[in-house]
Amino acid sequence: MLTTLSCIAMAVYFEARGESTVGQRAVAEVIMNRVSDPRWPSSACEVVKQSRQFSFYKAGKKYKTDPSLYVQAEAVARGAMGGDTLNTGALYYHSTKVRPVWRHKLDALGTIGSHVFYTDKSLAPVTSIRPKLRPKKLEKNDEV
Repeated sequence: MLTTLSCIAMAVYFEARGESTVGQRAVAEVIMNRVSDPRWPSSACEVVKQSRQFSFYKAGKKYKTDPSLYVQAEAVARGAMGGDTLNTGALYYHSTKVRPVWRHKLDALGTIGSHVFYTDKSLAPVTSIRPKLRPKKLEKNDEV
């Protein structure tokens, strides 16, 4: 039986087990952000099981995990369920190994490990994962 914890942990494990804890948390946060958004299902399991959303998920597939790595994924999932967040606002991500066509319709928030995270252009957060430095404005007396 799948639980909210196991659905998030499986997604973290299969999508980001080789990533840092921050990278794993970012993947879990995408799931939680989608659960909170009315455009997606209101349960983590339904979000993870949506067609073509998480590359690892195939209905009816038996999944094997390395218990030592799954423990970390489960801890990250527990934290996400408890509100441990990076506050990125990310709703989408993909591996840096691919360049999906849909990425052009979104605002990139930044890269964590081997994943690029995005949000909708209309819902972009005030801050991003790595804020850009803004150039200083030239004063009237400054020379160019």
